[in-house]
Amino acid sequence: MNRRSFLQQSALVAGGVLAGVDMLRAEEGIVADGQVMTVTGPAFPQALGVTLPHEHVLVDFIGADQVSPDRYDVDEVVEVVLPYLKQVKDLGCETLVECTPDYIGRDPVLLQRLSRESGLTMLTNTGYYGAAKDK
Repeated sequence: MNRRSFLQQSALVAGGVLAGVDMLRAEEGIVADGQVMTVTGPAFPQALGVTLPHEHVLVDFIGADQVSPDRYDVDEVVEVVLPYLKQVKDLGCETLVECTPDYIGRDPVLLQRLSRESGLTMLTNTGYYGAAKDK
């Protein structure tokens, strides 16, 4: 197995597990058979292309009880991170699996923006995003 095949197959496995495809299909009916959920909507695995299978765009180690999107400026994060994501895209990567857990700063809204502005498809793990906002 070559590196490209390994990365594509890893993304398929990670995407299926992380995106909770079966749960979404059963509960919301928005993911068709054979699709994975990205931060911008469903996609077919064959469209994922070259994939980075385990990345972290933003991590906050302040502590689970204090982590919140209010701790950083989204526009500043985009300004700093976007050039790197565009470079990755220019080098041939098409998909990035963002694995930051909720308790250290996962921000799906930020990931949606970065995905749209960079042209990269992004997958993230599931979880309750509102937990940080509810505190």
